[in-house]
Amino acid sequence: MAVTRLYPAIPESDYLERRTRLQRCLSALDLHGALLLNRANIAWLTGFRPSIVAPNMAFVAAYLPAAGEAQLIGMPGLANLMRESAWGDVTTVDSATAGIATLLQLAGPSGRIGMEGSMGLHRAADAAELAAIEQGIGPTRLTDISPQLWDCRILKTAWELAQYRRLGAITALGFRAGLAMIAPGVSEQEVARAMWGAMIAAGADAGPNGGQIMVRSGPDRYPVFCGPPTARRVQTGEQMMLAGGPVLNGYHIDIHRFANVGPVSELQARLYAQSRRGIDAALAAIRPGVTTGAIYDAAATAMRENAATEAIAWRVFGHGIGLENYEYPMIAAGGDVVLREGMALAIEIPAYDVPQFRVQGAFLEECVLVTADGAENLTSGVPRDLHVVM
Repeated sequence: MAVTRLYPAIPESDYLERRTRLQRCLSALDLHGALLLNRANIAWLTGFRPSIVAPNMAFVAAYLPAAGEAQLIGMPGLANLMRESAWGDVTTVDSATAGIATLLQLAGPSGRIGMEGSMGLHRAADAAELAAIEQGIGPTRLTDISPQLWDCRILKTAWELAQYRRLGAITALGFRAGLAMIAPGVSEQEVARAMWGAMIAAGADAGPNGGQIMVRSGPDRYPVFCGPPTARRVQTGEQMMLAGGPVLNGYHIDIHRFANVGPVSELQARLYAQSRRGIDAALAAIRPGVTTGAIYDAAATAMRENAATEAIAWRVFGHGIGLENYEYPMIAAGGDVVLREGMALAIEIPAYDVPQFRVQGAFLEECVLVTADGAENLTSGVPRDLHVVM
């Protein structure tokens, strides 16, 4: 490739490998090309990942023909970022309408075109823009290639695997800093800041897309899921959850750890042991050729044999990770996705005290890479034992 990128977001070798993967899928389906509007798909293929999406620069698309270079299309304010960081040819447009016209020209007058249409691959375009694309290309020419896109993205390249190993080490430093911060009277936000400080100092992304941290404590917040840390201060006799993780070069990681401030009650100890047995069983079951449903079953069986609760309330015990926190596949009951070497997964095992929430319980989570003979635990640097502060 003759073009030089001053600050490439991904190595040129990765771009070429990813382009080849997707073009093989296009050829197998006899498609003219692939039109990408999902930002994670665009980032995966070309490396283009802006730090902010402003309304006047919102339109971004990529087109990959069955043979040849990827084509990046964006507004003038993004063009220089594309040229310094992303691979493929760059076309600058002054409006979404002009961008759509460019896409229609690349798609040509005939031949089927692949496009995201399902499986959580949300497109960064409004209803009018999507309608204009569909009308311009013709609905009979459009084919949903979401399964093929996930099949390309699900197996990490050697470069991506290296990012994850480094990200696991960064995450461990942050979570250990957060656990060390916990004491009576310390706020959730103070713990989160300690975590962020350690992770950014170790090299995590510091921009606005730099990950997510959840910290919650106390009976009033035990049932609150997916919320940010607050000014609430943990008290003796309460539990605190630390969850989420940083981002490195756009790649996400996701783990959970728990702490008790003061003595551990019998119920809390039993719930923690149930989650621990579940995650031990799930990790032991991971290897190429095993289905996602079998991983769920291994964990659920171990949890039922050591039940601290009457029922297992969750039907999902994990998910894929990558350029988004939650990616395909889900580790779910009945899941039929077959594990392959090179996949990155977050395994999360809930044993919360539902619906009473007398204690918090546990939701232990680890991130792993599927290896030739099992699982490589990326987050083993954070002790899995319940952290107790007396």
